[in-house]
Amino acid sequence: MPFVLRRPLVTGRPPGAALLAGLLGSAVNIPVLFLHADVPEVGYLWVRRGRVLYSIQLGRPGRIKVAVNVGGAVIPTIVSVYLLVRSAS
Repeated sequence: MPFVLRRPLVTGRPPGAALLAGLLGSAVNIPVLFLHADVPEVGYLWVRRGRVLYSIQLGRPGRIKVAVNVGGAVIPTIVSVYLLVRSAS
């Protein structure tokens, strides 16, 4: 039997709390950086005239947002560092 299965590093509620935090944190993005884009951002405006729906293409100056996802980056990093520190002791 592998060593990992013989002695769990985390028992009780913390694994479930980490999974729940990761799930809820996946809806949260922390903006880190905003960049100016040379290519304009293309958006659409939908206009209804009678029974016909038209899409009008709009070009706006581009802005790129670089963000970090809490559930996909921050929480897994914290859990990994915790497990590395805990396994070393």
